[in-house]
Amino acid sequence: MLNSLSVILSRKRWTKRLTKPWMPKMAHKKIFNRMNFHYDPRDMKGPSFHFGHDLEKGFLNYEETSKKELLELIPKEGHFLDVGANIGMYSVYMALNRDDITLNCFEPDNTVYSCLAKNMAQFNDNKVQIFKMGLGEEKEEKTLYKHPLNDGGHSFIEDSNSSESESVQVAVFDELVQQKLVKLPDAIKIDVEGFELHVLRGMRKSIALKRPVLFIESDNVDLSQKGALWQELASYKDEGIYARRPGRDIKMSMDELAEEAASEVQKGITVTNYFFQF
Repeated sequence: MLNSLSVILSRKRWTKRLTKPWMPKMAHKKIFNRMNFHYDPRDMKGPSFHFGHDLEKGFLNYEETSKKELLELIPKEGHFLDVGANIGMYSVYMALNRDDITLNCFEPDNTVYSCLAKNMAQFNDNKVQIFKMGLGEEKEEKTLYKHPLNDGGHSFIEDSNSSESESVQVAVFDELVQQKLVKLPDAIKIDVEGFELHVLRGMRKSIALKRPVLFIESDNVDLSQKGALWQELASYKDEGIYARRPGRDIKMSMDELAEEAASEVQKGITVTNYFFQF
């Protein structure tokens, strides 16, 4: 009864504003007659809100073009790495649509991870492996700052939106590969709210060895100014790296990407998803 009520109330922001203090941290709804999808019904902006608002439709529509393209780019029997997996909007989509691939999911936030764990537990253990931790360039314990309205806005970078925080573990992906705890990925999605550079620095060896498809939520200001993130990605120029917008076939060199990012900044768009391929 409580779950059904939470699902109903989470479909509108105004009902959430009234009932949020009494809502549970997790609700679930069956999708495609295949699985119960778990999410935070209190969320006002992030992936949980997108799902709660339109349920199956919201799941499919969430970054639909990017998800479909990424799915097609994973080779047969390939391995997908989801960094900043959140509740699993990408990973669940991949697992539902491709029986042949395996997945590693990384998510440090406690509440979001609880939903992710419930979602991914409905797939074969040999297919999915999840980790309650973040990825970076050094192994450490780090403060995760929580966005009060957006479960996709939690970040290792503190800002004025942070209302609370928690201490989480951060690992280095290359070290996990060396320890044989994870596989080398064929495709990587990175959405970590400004920490992308540090994630990339921690997987340099893996990227050089495998040359995976990279799908990164990227800072247009950094890219337009050829800052640290741009330089990290441009370090793979000799390996033939190029950038591409989801839904577009136009390949951009790293210099052309800087121009594209500058155009986005002029429009007031500070963050954009880009594919990086070799």
